[in-house]
Amino acid sequence: MEYCDCGSLATALRRGVFAPPARGAGPGPAAARWAAVLATAREVCSALAYLHGPAARLAHGDLKPGNVLLRGAAQGRWDGGRAFVALLSDFGESASASAGDDEEDGASSSSCSSSSSSSCSSDSWSREHDDPPRRRDAGGGGALTHAAPERLLLLLLQRGPATKAARAAAASPAADVFAFGTLLWELAAGECAFRGMPQAELLAEKAGPRGGGAEERLLLPTLSALEAPPALVALVRACWSRD
Repeated sequence: MEYCDCGSLATALRRGVFAPPARGAGPGPAAARWAAVLATAREVCSALAYLHGPAARLAHGDLKPGNVLLRGAAQGRWDGGRAFVALLSDFGESASASAGDDEEDGASSSSCSSSSSSSCSSDSWSREHDDPPRRRDAGGGGALTHAAPERLLLLLLQRGPATKAARAAAASPAADVFAFGTLLWELAAGECAFRGMPQAELLAEKAGPRGGGAEERLLLPTLSALEAPPALVALVRACWSRD
């Protein structure tokens, strides 16, 4: 178990660690920011690849900035001078990703899945510095802000609080990928997704008569305004794709 002394990604976003540089700052700060964004995204991807792979065969089930912890580290050549590395934590909503496996196979929220997979550490910072309560939960199955449409609808169909079995059924590697698209948007935009939107309004946008697509409608235009790298925008779109 590793001690993550730099808090969570949610805290970093609120503190402006990934905020776009001021206009007229020149190409240097912008290049460093994008390098930090990509390095952090790569570490989260590495953790998900391990979880979804044959060694673990797990879906995380609650990927969001509050569950990405940051540990201090020496600045790397290609990381934009971050001075930290990102580690995935809190496996309380994790479930088996194996086809035909009906048993939930989650690890405890304070355990490590692999020290080499950027996927470990205590979730104490996640609990202390997580998203505001009104944004935190999607029927007992992870953050509403990052929930994939099919996961959200399945949980909403449950009568009363979602059971452990229902949460496990709603968790999947595909839902993790969708959530990663939102997390990647947050890194690129330098802010938390759907910030300031009431929960009822967000729920209506994600699962209402429009048939979802809240991310494409409400979040994607920000990346164009920030002149995000086209490859990054394409990756965000691919994560949110319904195919």
